[in-house]
Formats: sequence, structure tokens, C-alpha cells
Amino acid sequence: MAFKAFYRFQLFHTVLIVLSLMATWTRAQQPRRDADWPPPAILKMAKPFHVICAEKTGVTDEAIKEFSDGEIHEDEALKCYMNCLFHEFEVVDDNGDVHLETLFRNLPGSLREMLMKASENCVHPEGDTLCHKAWWFHQCWKKADPVKPVTEREMNYKVFYQFYLVQITLVVMTLMVTGTYAQQPRRDADWPPSSILKMAKPFHDICVKKTGVTEEAIKEFSDGEIHEDEALKCYMNCLFHEIDVVDENGDVHLETLFNTMPNTVKELLIKASENCVHPEGDTLCHKAWWFHQCWKKADPVAMAFLEYHRYQWFHKFLIFLSLMLTWSHAQQPRRDADWPPSSLLKIAKPFHDICVEKTGVTEEAIKEFSDGEIHEDEALKCYMYCLFHEFDVVDPNGDVHLETLFQAIPHTIKDVLVKASENCVHPEGDTLCHKAWWFHQCWKKADPEHYFLP
Repeated sequence: MAFKAFYRFQLFHTVLIVLSLMATWTRAQQPRRDADWPPPAILKMAKPFHVICAEKTGVTDEAIKEFSDGEIHEDEALKCYMNCLFHEFEVVDDNGDVHLETLFRNLPGSLREMLMKASENCVHPEGDTLCHKAWWFHQCWKKADPVKPVTEREMNYKVFYQFYLVQITLVVMTLMVTGTYAQQPRRDADWPPSSILKMAKPFHDICVKKTGVTEEAIKEFSDGEIHEDEALKCYMNCLFHEIDVVDENGDVHLETLFNTMPNTVKELLIKASENCVHPEGDTLCHKAWWFHQCWKKADPVAMAFLEYHRYQWFHKFLIFLSLMLTWSHAQQPRRDADWPPSSLLKIAKPFHDICVEKTGVTEEAIKEFSDGEIHEDEALKCYMYCLFHEFDVVDPNGDVHLETLFQAIPHTIKDVLVKASENCVHPEGDTLCHKAWWFHQCWKKADPEHYFLP
């Protein structure tokens, strides 16, 4: 329960994406459509799921736009598109009912009251199919008229949404803040954190393509000397805009960032940015470059920042360690509608695919180890190591960094994981693959009920 509550908290931005796209209700009869609403950041994050569901259902963009911005209308493909969105975000059960209870239990009080009010007459969907029930919810929400004014509702939403987006913002900030306590940039196995670079890669690729900057120019600025390059400057601006931390004047939204951070990190970043507030330059690209050169010259307490950033990304580690760490005492593996959590399996899928391709392991070998008997298979052992390696929780000796994990997670989860790992600390084996397998067989023996291999 402790883990599920923590994980739900992390996933709420996805639920809110869907709800924000659904919740077209406003205090007026006409939908609000301007530069700030719907929030462009939300639309950007929702785009992949829109593409998935449009492809699955064959709905037209015209039908979606008409329902969203125009009149309520019936269209079979549109109805199934709505149902697809719900299912992609795991907020609908087999009866077509949205899991509002789960959402309400985990939302901040102000948002909880707002969504409960908005949904008070939209609880029991009508329809013969899941698609029809999904459409019923949408038309009900579109007709609804909550008491709270739009401005207050947006404010409440943005506070919560920005809290989650801080971790994304920090990816960019850590790549930007290349100044350290020494004059030479630190480049070793731990810095810049490989997990951060991995998560930042999509934004890097987008902005390289948009601006035509060379990898050499980026590397020289990052690891070498400050220099001026027009494509590089626009690459920096592109990164800011992709993460939505820059206004039209080119100013980074540091206030938003500061307001959502723990005090220790807030003080660190305020200090790092104390002379990097008002960018100079004639264009947004020039202003973005000004920030970067200012941060590069600054001298933040790099290690303190790193510790916080590790904390921010531990939800990723928890997802996968929770798949592997086994915490109960039953002999039969638990396999039902709630376990293993389908949301975790969905998150794990890309890494599963990466490691299957790298190692050549068969799905049968993975399933047998997960749900059946412990067995030895070289490809399987290397698949297990690949998962560890992809998430940077293994050192060159094959040891999982449990200490780092324990220091950063909530006490309730810490107690569970410490207990689960009390006899699974020093792996045996001649290779990294063998050591990874040792961990898995140890966890599986410790708690065969909840162990599973993604």
C-alpha cells in the first residue's frame, strides 16, 4: 500500500493530462481557447497518447476538434477514441467506469474538491459498450458548470502540475549548470548523472534537429570554453521552450521552480542564479545563451544538487526495484488484476524490449523465472543485468546501489525494502550477468508471492 500510494502520486500528471483534455467545462457556454488554455505543456505531453488512440480508432481530427471546441455530437470512432484515452491511462475499469475514487484519494485538497464537484453528476455512465460509456463521461463533463471560476481552477491545477514538472525542469537545469566548485567541469562516472542524460536525450534530439547545431559545438560549450555560435544559442533556447520554463521575453521561470522545491534545493538554486536573473540579448536565442554562460561561470554546490536530483529520479528506480524486490512470505506467485500492477508493466515495457533485443533472451525464459521455477539461462542472466544497467542502479562490480535508494525513499518503503534485501546484499558470480541473476534468485526466494520479472 505504501508503494502504491507513492507510485500513484508520481503518475498523477498522466491522469491530469486526460482529465484536463476532458474537462472542457467553463463558467461560460463557450470553451476557453487562448495562449494559456488548454495548457500547451499538457497538450504536448498528451500528444503521444492522442496519436496512439487516433491510429487505433480511425477518428478524424475534425471530429475531435468539433466535440472539444464546438457542439456535442455522436461519432462511433470518436467514442472509441475517448475510451482508448481512458484505457491508455488506466483510469477505467472493465465496466467503463472512471476510477475517480483513486484520483480523489491522492489529489491535493483544493483539486480534490474541484474534481469531486465537477463529477458529482457524472458518476454512472450509460451505454451498451465501453466506447459509449466513455462518450457519456465526456458529454457530461462538457455540459457541467462548476462553481469555481476558471482563474482559480487554473491556478490550483498549475501549482500541482508545476510540482511534477520540476523534475523535468531539473534535467535541463543540470545540463545547463555546468559550473562546479572547481574550475574544470566535472566529468566522471557519476557526473553528469547518466540517468539524467538519458531522460534528456529526447529533448536534445528535438532541438538538434530544429536548430542544426553540431554535437561538437554542444560538447565544447559544456566541457570546454564558453563560445558563441548562433545554432548553439538557438539550441539552448529550444531546450528552454521544450520544457516550458521560458516566457516570451526569454526569462526562465525560476520563481515557479523555486516555489515547488524543498528549502535546501531552493536555497542552492537561488544562490546559483543570484546573478543570472535578467538575460541580455536582442533575441530569445541570445537570451538563452546568456543564461547558459552565466550558469557556467557560477559556482553552485554541485554535490548538494546531485543528491536532490537523485531523489527526484528515485521513483524511476522504485518502479523497477519494486518489480524485483519481493516483500511477503507466501509460496505461490500472486497474479491477479492488481498484481503485478499493470501501470508498472506498461512503464517497464520499453526497457524490457531494449534488453530483450540486446541479450536475445526468450519471453518463455523470462516468464518461467518470473511465474515458475528459478532456472539458469545465460541470456536471461544478462537480461537481468541489462535492466539494472539501464537504470544505473549497478556499479561495475555488479552490486545494486541499495544504500543510495534507502537514503532517499520514504521511511515506510525504506523499511520494506531493507527487510526484503537483508539477505540479498553481496552478489555471487564471476560476471556481471551472474551477479544480476544472483540478486533475482535471492529476491524470488525471499518472497515468491510478489516477485516478478518484467
